[in-house]
Amino acid sequence: DTVVVQIVFVGVVASVNSDTTICQGTSAQLYASGGFAYSWSPSTGLSNTNISNPIAAPNDTTTYTVVVSVVNNNGDTCLVTLNTTVNVVILTVGNATLTSNRDTILKGESTQLTVTPTNANSYTWLPVESLNNPSISNPIASPIKTTTYTVFIAGAGGCGVTKQITIVVLSNICDEPDIFIPNTFTPNGDGNNDIFNVRGNNIDISYLAVYNRWGEKVFDSNDKKTGWDGTYKNKAANPDVFAYYVKIKCFNGKDYLKKGNITLIR
Repeated sequence: DTVVVQIVFVGVVASVNSDTTICQGTSAQLYASGGFAYSWSPSTGLSNTNISNPIAAPNDTTTYTVVVSVVNNNGDTCLVTLNTTVNVVILTVGNATLTSNRDTILKGESTQLTVTPTNANSYTWLPVESLNNPSISNPIASPIKTTTYTVFIAGAGGCGVTKQITIVVLSNICDEPDIFIPNTFTPNGDGNNDIFNVRGNNIDISYLAVYNRWGEKVFDSNDKKTGWDGTYKNKAANPDVFAYYVKIKCFNGKDYLKKGNITLIR
C-alpha cells in the first residue's frame, strides 16, 4: 500500500546577535531572541548559560552556540541552533608603565612624563592644557597646581590601558601665608591644637626653638614633623606666653626666619 502524508513546515523566528569584537580583558553582551528558553555553550566566559542575553568575557576568540526553544504556530516545540563569535583582540600594551622624572615641583617648573615601552599605536593625554604635546609618549608637563594626568595607551585594534600619575605643585613662596605659625595652642589632650609647630607644604628643613619668659629653652627640634607638646622637663608647662625662633629652608632654596610669641592655654 502507499500512503501520502502532507508535511507542513511552519517557520519559526529566532535570532542571535552578529559577530562582535572586544579588547582582551573587556566583555560584550550577547543577544538571542524568539524563544522561551535558551541554552548557551561553551560556558567559558559566560555570566549565565540559560538566559537570552548573557555577558561574554572570553580570554580568547570564542564561537558561542545557543539552542533556542521555540513554539511554532501549531503549538509544537522546535529547537533552533544559532552561532555567534566573540573576537578577542590581544592587549599588546598591557605591561605599559607611566613615570615622571619628578613628581613634586615648584610652581613655574616642569617635569617630563614618560610611558614605557614606547611602541604603542597612540597616546591620548588629559588634561591637555599644561602639556607641550598630548599625543606623544613623553610630554613635558608644566602644571600651575597639583594635577592628576591620565593617558590612554592604545595598541593593536585600538585596545589599550589607562594610566594615571599625580604631579604635586608647591608654591614658590617662602613666606606667609604659605608658612603658618599659630599664636596660640591648647595642649590638653583633646586632639585639637595640642602641638605647636610650623605648618606649610613648602617646608624642606625646619628648626624650631621655644623659650620661657626667663630665657630658658624649653623645646627645640630640627624635625619639621616634631612640634612642642607643652611640656618642660617631663612636666606640663603652666599657661603662659612663650617666645619662639623659627628657621626654615624652603623647597625653593630660600630661607625663612621669624621670631614671635606663642600663648599656651590649658
